[in-house]
Amino acid sequence: DPSVSLTCLSPSDLSPSDLSVCDLSVSLTCLWTPSEDVLLRELVEKMRIGNFIPYTQMSYFMEGRDPAQLIYRWNQVLDPSLRRGPWTKEEDQVCRGRG
Repeated sequence: DPSVSLTCLSPSDLSPSDLSVCDLSVSLTCLWTPSEDVLLRELVEKMRIGNFIPYTQMSYFMEGRDPAQLIYRWNQVLDPSLRRGPWTKEEDQVCRGRG
């Protein structure tokens, strides 16, 4: 049972902005823990080869997490190159075809 190794909490226990939620077929809401985030950052740092990140191999070190979950968590939440916030004026002009 994959839920054995995961910390399963109610969404009200933690802020949604801090978490990625995975919906298991058993209707449990399983959230990423801070220690899993630390481990994923460390694995990316140690195992990355240029732009290639070996998510399948990294998943062997993260019990209860599959490569797709690692890809999503890294690319949508943890990657330090992610930019959040409003578009700059220049970006907005390019998107509108005026740049």
